[in-house]
Amino acid sequence: MITKFNSIKKVGCYEDLTTNANKPFDKVNILFGNNGSGKTTFSNILYLLSKHCKDKQTLFDELTESDSEIEIETTNGKISLKNIIASELDIYVFNSKFVSDSVYNGNTSNIDSFSNEIKLTNEKINLIDKEIEIVLKRSTKINYWIKEIQNKLDAIWKPLADDFQSKISNSRLTNVKPDITYKVEGDISKLRNELSKLYWNYDNVSKQSGTIARLSAIKERLSTLSEIRIDFENLNAFLEHPISLSAKNNLKERINKYQQKSEEKKIQNQIGDVNDWFKKGGRLLFLSKDIDSHCPLCNSDLTDNIDSILQEYTSHYSEAIIKLFDFLDNLVNHIEKLKSFDFLSANYEISTDIVETIKLYDIKADNFVFDRNEDLLSSLESVLLKLKEKKSAPDSTIKIDGSAVELIQAYQEIIRKFINTIEEAIDKEINTLKGKNIEDIIKEIKDKIKQIVSVELNQKENNIFESKRRTNSEIASTCQTISSFFKQTSEQLQTQRSEELSKLNAESKFVNIYLKHFGIYHFIIDRDKSKSKDNITITFTETGRKKSKFGFSLSEGEKTALAFAYFISKLRVEKIEGSKEEFENTVVVIDDPISSLDDNRVFQTANLIDSFLFFNKDNPAKQPKQVFILSHNLVFIKYMYNALRTNPEINDNINEYYISTISPFIKDLPSSLKNFTNTYIHKLKTIIDFKEKQIGYDSVKNYLPNYMRIVLETFLGFKLAKVNDDKGRLPGLDSLIKAMVTEFKNYEDRELDGLNKDRVIERLNHLKKISDHESHGNIHKAEEFIFISEAELRQFAKNTIQVINYIDEFHF
Repeated sequence: MITKFNSIKKVGCYEDLTTNANKPFDKVNILFGNNGSGKTTFSNILYLLSKHCKDKQTLFDELTESDSEIEIETTNGKISLKNIIASELDIYVFNSKFVSDSVYNGNTSNIDSFSNEIKLTNEKINLIDKEIEIVLKRSTKINYWIKEIQNKLDAIWKPLADDFQSKISNSRLTNVKPDITYKVEGDISKLRNELSKLYWNYDNVSKQSGTIARLSAIKERLSTLSEIRIDFENLNAFLEHPISLSAKNNLKERINKYQQKSEEKKIQNQIGDVNDWFKKGGRLLFLSKDIDSHCPLCNSDLTDNIDSILQEYTSHYSEAIIKLFDFLDNLVNHIEKLKSFDFLSANYEISTDIVETIKLYDIKADNFVFDRNEDLLSSLESVLLKLKEKKSAPDSTIKIDGSAVELIQAYQEIIRKFINTIEEAIDKEINTLKGKNIEDIIKEIKDKIKQIVSVELNQKENNIFESKRRTNSEIASTCQTISSFFKQTSEQLQTQRSEELSKLNAESKFVNIYLKHFGIYHFIIDRDKSKSKDNITITFTETGRKKSKFGFSLSEGEKTALAFAYFISKLRVEKIEGSKEEFENTVVVIDDPISSLDDNRVFQTANLIDSFLFFNKDNPAKQPKQVFILSHNLVFIKYMYNALRTNPEINDNINEYYISTISPFIKDLPSSLKNFTNTYIHKLKTIIDFKEKQIGYDSVKNYLPNYMRIVLETFLGFKLAKVNDDKGRLPGLDSLIKAMVTEFKNYEDRELDGLNKDRVIERLNHLKKISDHESHGNIHKAEEFIFISEAELRQFAKNTIQVINYIDEFHF
């Protein structure tokens, strides 16, 4: 395979051909170039590599000079100027040299014999051909059904495959796509839901540590819920048990008196906590009773009243009262803290947010935490009052309303239940994540995709037959069995046919067949083997008249079609039917199979090339190793590419290139040409690109004025809906400008981009003059040819776009 032109210097029209394309040559290579861009030189360079090239030395001498350079890279090594003539590659080239060598050189018409002349018509062969035709028709129908089912499967597969590639890293769906005969049962909605869950699991497991951390953080938020922590059983025990305070109050009064006095004297810092002083002093009194019942401070004899003094201390500092007050203080602080903010609403908002957040991790839970409840708040208030009442009268017996207790305990239970439920759900999900293997999930996803494709393919709405009695997979299985039988039968018939082949005038037979493919029915050719030149006889089918020379009998388009039909016939006989050499090792080069004067056969030619080279129904693998197609015709290039890319065998191996006319180089086909739809859009895009300095002056100076005229004529013709002039002919720019003047009279003047109606007409006339031939002077007196200057041409391109924009604002 030819992969790249590394260096082509001073060869043919190329001074220095450089390659700026991103991709090397592939199986199919389509090259667009304007006339004069070097397409013929390109094809002749490839011809020099061919063992089929006639008089290779003469061609080499015509193309090269003493200091020429050639370096061509192939899969089998490099070919240089030194060894190019010795090259014996199996390359078939259709270009002007081939036409001159093999069909018509301008003076004589002469069809060469094929290297294998094959007799293709005798009675037995005709019978075999009829059988082959029947088998082919039936096989085509069967294969059409198979292809239709395959297309449906591909349409189902593609979005699933695209989704997989976008979501799964470092994995491919290799060997996952099911065969059209593969069939499983299932509910398509359920399968798609399961696939979504698997993708979710994959995403979570692939980000496992982060997901677990986020779930743990959600779990931590549960601690922000405010609970009513009241132990009513313990509380009731305190409230209903009275504690005496008479002795306690006597000591308390003294403590308060001394505390107050120390504050008045401002010596509390020196004394410290008075209560603590009394408490520690009481402990010393207990020790004093065991010693001598004297005061530790003043040594007074306290024998008569030390017991009563110790009773006061015991009452004041007993554990029961301390516990009671501590218990009451804690509960009072707790309830007052809850009252300090709207804890019910806060709890509701937190719980709601937690429930919504865990839904993102496919964890479902109900929020049974209620919003604000006045009865509950009233119950808390009543409990608070009871606590304060007990603190003020410890020796009293206090009871709390039972309904208030029930309300508070019910809310406590709701909060605890909610916390436990969420914790369990999150812990379960975390444990599930820790136990998942990402490879297992990917395998499950692939299996699920395969199931979905099969189940959806066999849905009734996708059935290729209206009867819908059998599923697509069942139909495909039967069709493949029948197709295999037809293929075997066809191979047997082809073998019989090959055995019957003998020498025949194959040249004229096949050429006439392919001429009809080009839509040429009005003449046929015959080859006279006894003649060495002018051996072609043309018979005009309507009159029966014969011509032995066609130099003046056929149009240039017909001559090109005849030559190309011969080239195709030569390939068929020598490489497909009559040769032991494999077509799979052949390179085919086709240079401008469409004459500049014959656009009518664009589609037929593109279709024939595609069908002939790449759709061998009897042997799909029999395709050329590599193909180069060169043309100046954008419409042909478009048809050629569209035809080839529908073939799944080659659609990933088609490259498009552009051969520049200035400073010759090969580059990737520009997007403007890839997206070509018609000549008007292409020419308008060229004018815009030049105006915006995206195209160089030297590239367009010789044709841009003509482009402006064509674009203006086309635009005005459509805008004015004018299909003929005063004489019933297609309107030219003169006629269209006059019509524009008339049309403008029906509309008020307006200004846009510095233009008004009069200025537009003035510019149109000026642009017409520039684009006409007389813009370059009087042709019959011309001494030299001078292009319009770059500055003027750029201004005219700008004016053309401005005029179109201005007129387009009017709606006629």
